[in-house]
Amino acid sequence: MEALARGEKAGRTCIVRDGYFRYAVGSHGVFYRETEYTIDVIRVLHQRIDIEQHL
Repeated sequence: MEALARGEKAGRTCIVRDGYFRYAVGSHGVFYRETEYTIDVIRVLHQRIDIEQHL
């Protein structure tokens, strides 16, 4: 997560919601949005969770 905040790693575009990105951390996915000055974490979900139902 620190590398993401520093801009060293980028997440993949999330196909469930426009403007969301997904960054994998172990067996979890961090779903977030980027603004000009911040990264807003929306949800952290386990890989077995139905993403469409929980985002």
